[in-house]
Amino acid sequence: MNKKEIVKTQNLTIDYSSLTVVINSTKEEIKISLNEANLLFLLYSNPNRIYTKDEIYTQCWEDGSVANSVVTQTISLLRKKFLTHNISIIDTIKNKGYKSGDRLLAKPIKKFYFLFFSVLILVSLFLIFPIFKQVAPNSITQ
Repeated sequence: MNKKEIVKTQNLTIDYSSLTVVINSTKEEIKISLNEANLLFLLYSNPNRIYTKDEIYTQCWEDGSVANSVVTQTISLLRKKFLTHNISIIDTIKNKGYKSGDRLLAKPIKKFYFLFFSVLILVSLFLIFPIFKQVAPNSITQ
């Protein structure tokens, strides 16, 4: 793997020398650490290959004194960085390992649902409240 490389994908441009990833659609730059860059270059240099945690550890961390869990932690940090930009950067393949993701995620629409249900509740109250107001006085008979 040439450490001076730039890897371009559909959604990302990974620049090893500047330790940045540019999101192609918005031109936003995301700073990454050296270990994160090593991991991304490994996964994106052969995007269809599934790498085990041990393979990633062996190829990305030359210092054998760190724990093997550093792979999982680094993947988690990368996912968090790119989740804010709605990009899935790394896929987990169950019982096998990891591979490059490079997919745009669906935009969250929680705000829309919250607004929709709030308006629905308010409209319901305005429609139901007058009905109770009319029924209440007639129901008290002696």
